[in-house]
Amino acid sequence: IISYLKNNFKIVVGEKTAEEIKVIVGNVLPEGKLSMNVRGRDMPTGLPKEITISDTDINKAMEASVGKVIEAIREVIQKTPPEILSDVMQSGLYLTGGGAFLRNLNRLIEQELKIAVVVPEDPMSQVAKGCGKILEDVDFYKEVLK
Repeated sequence: IISYLKNNFKIVVGEKTAEEIKVIVGNVLPEGKLSMNVRGRDMPTGLPKEITISDTDINKAMEASVGKVIEAIREVIQKTPPEILSDVMQSGLYLTGGGAFLRNLNRLIEQELKIAVVVPEDPMSQVAKGCGKILEDVDFYKEVLK
């Protein structure tokens, strides 16, 4: 998002602002309905500047990163043993961590990979909870951990 704004709007914003933009107007399936005003420093003049950006702009900014995420998921699925893949097909993929908050990421993954995607109620804590379960019985999960 920071690079996209520099290259396309000639405005410099910090990481905190970029994260705020992602949360407020980030949408991997843009509808052109979300927008926000963004303040930053105008690159040519060095002075403060305010622009309006839309979910379509931010989609373009995140397109390559989201594509890499989907490709990584695809590769993991292709390497997943059939008995585990059967479980995934039945219960779906679980989208956890901060990426789960990205608007419509679950829908895009479903469209691209033809697998149901579940966003748990508290996606930020799910990774830690899963690691905790594995640590409770490492021997049981050792085949999956290879």
